[in-house]
Amino acid sequence: MRDNAQDMSFRVEALALSKKMRNFVPVKMNGEVPRILISKETVSSMAAVVYPGGIEAVTVIDSVAKARIALRALRKCTHIGFDTETRPSFRRGHMNKVALLQLSSGPHCYLFRLNMPGIFDAAKPLLEDPEIIKIGLSVHDDYNALRRRGEINPAGFLDLQDYARTFHIEDISLQKIYAIVFGERISKAQRLTNWEAARLTEAQQIYAAIDAWACLKLYRYMREGHFDPYTSPYIVHEEEVSEDAAEHTDTEAAADVKSDAGVLSNDVPSMADTAAE
Repeated sequence: MRDNAQDMSFRVEALALSKKMRNFVPVKMNGEVPRILISKETVSSMAAVVYPGGIEAVTVIDSVAKARIALRALRKCTHIGFDTETRPSFRRGHMNKVALLQLSSGPHCYLFRLNMPGIFDAAKPLLEDPEIIKIGLSVHDDYNALRRRGEINPAGFLDLQDYARTFHIEDISLQKIYAIVFGERISKAQRLTNWEAARLTEAQQIYAAIDAWACLKLYRYMREGHFDPYTSPYIVHEEEVSEDAAEHTDTEAAADVKSDAGVLSNDVPSMADTAAE
């Protein structure tokens, strides 16, 4: 019961933050409210996102000393992009612990290797600080993953899924929200790689950095009023959305959202599918 109460409190806090900090989205005089959705095929046809700054704008944190330096820099920020990565498990019912925490200031991203000694405890105070807003996607899932790593009470989180809904975006994956707003595709080619490897490849580092950076970029862009849902090219009309299409969208979205603690389900693409991307 205690865990359920904590979970509910966390959801309420994240939604309250989302409502408090969003820009007002006007409704047309005729009362029309747009529905914004994008197909997987359209996303696939887009150019891939290029991470600004490249590998020089990414720092891997694998010691407590490095964590302290990174956290000093991050504490100067009012808003931070947030994400986590977990080594995928190919055994049914087996859950791996979260291995990587990504925190982006915008110009720079820090990758905290939570499977290394002392890193989780070093990052914990920032994750519990309500004054520094952490923007992520499906943050409740990240919260549960972090709680398996150790005792923690996250505060100051804003869920981009909730925030995007205030702009009438119905898709819930980061890849699709980013495609709708910026017209570029976030590659998922590294999603099912080993996040507990002794050394992360440059491709893994860039992939991990993009997810946290993209969350912050989306939030800032929408909050500053640059995204107008009423002029989006991805508005769909009721007559265009059949029940079959809606069902397809729901299934597709479920596959796009992070699997719980690295447990793969039938909805998650195979290693072969990911490599083909």
